[in-house]
Amino acid sequence: MARDQFGDVGLVEQISSKAMAHAQEHSTPLTPMVYELWYNYVAGGTPPLNEKINTTLDEGAPITQETVLRLHSEFFSDVELKRGLTTFGAEIADRIASIGGTLETNGEEVANYAKSISALSGKLSRQSAAEQVIHSAGKLSAMAEKQAEATMALSKDLASARLEILEFREEIERLQQLCDTDHLTKVNNRRRFDERLADALTRVRAGDNRVCLVLADIDLFKVVNDKYGHAAGDKVLVKFAEIMRKAAKGSDTVARLGGEEFAILMDNTSLKNANDMAERLREFLMKTPFADPASGQKFRVTSSFGVTAIRENDDAASALSRADELLYDAKSLGRNMVVSGV
Repeated sequence: MARDQFGDVGLVEQISSKAMAHAQEHSTPLTPMVYELWYNYVAGGTPPLNEKINTTLDEGAPITQETVLRLHSEFFSDVELKRGLTTFGAEIADRIASIGGTLETNGEEVANYAKSISALSGKLSRQSAAEQVIHSAGKLSAMAEKQAEATMALSKDLASARLEILEFREEIERLQQLCDTDHLTKVNNRRRFDERLADALTRVRAGDNRVCLVLADIDLFKVVNDKYGHAAGDKVLVKFAEIMRKAAKGSDTVARLGGEEFAILMDNTSLKNANDMAERLREFLMKTPFADPASGQKFRVTSSFGVTAIRENDDAASALSRADELLYDAKSLGRNMVVSGV
């Protein structure tokens, strides 16, 4: 949403009133999630959200609570994830501070214990009477027992802290995975793809690797949505992502860039091998049957690909632009084909 919309109280009230009216019109309870969705829709600050809602409304489909949940997850989930990461970061910082305090206290106790032992040792060297030796030995034994108890308590505290931090780390990794993953297809999202592309460019410039970039687009995807509905379109997207993920090597990066467009970064791959894999993906999708969820009517979809090798003098924009031009050529030449080039 545009920042200046929050500066005009009258405008905010107007948008808020319309948002509540939309919620009432579609019989969706005015939860914070519902309000946020309709407020952003009325404000028009997220065009892809408006496009999806308008398409749903044009199809005569209701905006149900399930629809709200799906749209909110797609367009606003990052906010909650970032809050989660911030919270866990703060908890870890507090726990580490606690451990530091425990270690500092225990360090003082150990130092005092060492001083006491040293003092007793000096006394023992000067004592000859058996009673005095026995008395000193008893004090030494008591101090040793006390220190052993303190050390055991420290060990338990550190073990507990270690388990907590491991749990924190697992949760952060889970949240990070969500931040990097497309909610629908479960492949990498655009943010993660941009990071991996930057890494690939660095490796290519250093001469350490050959990387190819594959852009893929489902042909006439709007027709699929218009004819069979968004549920069918989503199934096509999920299946296409699955086909690419299974075909990719472990070091490759498969990502959904947005809508029906996908990308693959292929490590240690020649342009010919990248072209051959794109051909296999194209053929596999073309032979995959789909069905209209409502009528059961069978249909098939095709895809087009642009394939290029990343150059040493490339930046992200030039590599993507070249692959996009090749993809455009594939579309212009009739779709359902692979066009590659350097």
